[in-house]
Amino acid sequence: KSFLDPGIALVGTQAAIAPDGSSIVYVDSTESGLQLVRKLRNARLATPMAGTEGALSPFFSPDGRWVGYRTIDGKVKKVPIDGGGSVTITDDADVNYTAAAWLDDGTIVYEGTGSLKRIDAAGGTSRVTALDSAADRRTIVALAPLPGSKGVLFTECPGNCAIASQVDVFDFAADSARVLVRNAAGAWYSPTGHLLYTDRAGGLYAMGFDLGRLAVTTGAVPVLEDVVPGSFAISASGTVLYSTTAGTGGAPTELMWVSRDGTAVPLDSTWRGDFQYPALSPDGKSLAVSVHDETTQLWIRRSDGTRQMLTQEGTVNWRPAWTPDGQSIVFSSNRGGSGTQDDYDLYRMPVNGSAPAELLLHYTYGVWEGEVSPDGHWLVFRSDELGTSNIRGRRLDGDTTLVSLLVGKDVTTQVALSPDGRWIAYMGASTGQAQAQIYVAPFPDITSTRPVSRDGGIEPRWAHSGHELFYKGGKNGDRFMAVRVTPGPTLSVGSPHELFSVGQYRFATNRQQYDVAPDDQHFVMIRNLPQAAGDVVYVENWFPELLAKVKR
Repeated sequence: KSFLDPGIALVGTQAAIAPDGSSIVYVDSTESGLQLVRKLRNARLATPMAGTEGALSPFFSPDGRWVGYRTIDGKVKKVPIDGGGSVTITDDADVNYTAAAWLDDGTIVYEGTGSLKRIDAAGGTSRVTALDSAADRRTIVALAPLPGSKGVLFTECPGNCAIASQVDVFDFAADSARVLVRNAAGAWYSPTGHLLYTDRAGGLYAMGFDLGRLAVTTGAVPVLEDVVPGSFAISASGTVLYSTTAGTGGAPTELMWVSRDGTAVPLDSTWRGDFQYPALSPDGKSLAVSVHDETTQLWIRRSDGTRQMLTQEGTVNWRPAWTPDGQSIVFSSNRGGSGTQDDYDLYRMPVNGSAPAELLLHYTYGVWEGEVSPDGHWLVFRSDELGTSNIRGRRLDGDTTLVSLLVGKDVTTQVALSPDGRWIAYMGASTGQAQAQIYVAPFPDITSTRPVSRDGGIEPRWAHSGHELFYKGGKNGDRFMAVRVTPGPTLSVGSPHELFSVGQYRFATNRQQYDVAPDDQHFVMIRNLPQAAGDVVYVENWFPELLAKVKR
């Protein structure tokens, strides 16, 4: 998956090339899980690298003698290229964003939770590379080293990578970052003196780059067409590896009705698009869903098959939630802002389009999801703040003072209120925790929390009966799970059991990508459709081609 997909749960790089171009190391799926695999230049088959189970995002040491990598449980490790045991360098890395880079001075830069960190490849104590508070709010999804250990190139997303991303440079001497290329996703330095980057829409571009000033010196020149954003890899010797796609644009998806045994039929066989965050009306007869096509707008599909685009203002209107009376939806939008991650507010709008959207909540930080309680008296919302995500609430009548519900160091997202309004389910992830889990807490007076999932979980939603809680998780993370619960003043929680595989459907860690029908027997989900096949391209001695193109 691309890190530009909405709500992607895990971001990493697929492959790395040895500095001399002699081999490629990449992540592959095996019976025991993810593992590093090495393919020599002249070998017919690749060979698994022993002791690298759970590996992600490989990267070479400058001398080519080691392969560094991240792991699914938040570690940075290294393994000798010719075989031997893996060595843990540190265990304080982010579990979702797994890029890392090995510098010429023997240090490794990686993403900790909310900040870039740097550590000696031999081990020791890591240190934060930037001390300014702005660094705590960057989502960093890709890293590439610069020669001489002067700094690193990185791709950051201001809030959500599905909306925007840019390439920055971190200057170690200045201990600060600055923007190099907007609307870009993935960047690499070429020894020819160029900054290479992939555009969000696809394609590889080159710009002149001054290593002394860490600044671009020329405009962008197209180099390769249809390169998948972020998929490029390059070695110091001029070997490159990249993926192409047969076309650009949003990922094709379709809305499906999925039954409890996994049987699926199209909700509307005439409607395909880049769908995100579906929400069924209380009576199950209408569907609100975000559709991305240059901008992201809300659509309503009614039971008679008619469709209406509900929003037009702003570039992002998404994550709808219905009011209990089924007459309006609450959604997050940037229509009132100037383009930063804090320009997202909650709005309410009639689903018949009879009135414009009204501002429901403006907060200091961006508000990325919200729900109205079943009795219509509470608004519960989630904001992304300094290095974390918090859930708060306020009454819609009477005393409307903000109330802290789930606030602290842990990341808490994906609000789900029980039908009786007594409980709130959510996805929680703690620093150093290998997997996010599903939790339940009493609402609105949160006196305690209790886990529901066991092998990781995301996207909780309640059955309309209140007697089940659904989520995506399981041992491999690709199962649709159900848990029997007994509601009331106290909540009894049973053991999770699997219903069906959801590997072909959209996932997210920021808002649910499915909803539950009123009969609790069917679910509306977003199925990924196969895109036109592209190629994986491997080229040796690529620098002459690059130089020829930039001189045209």
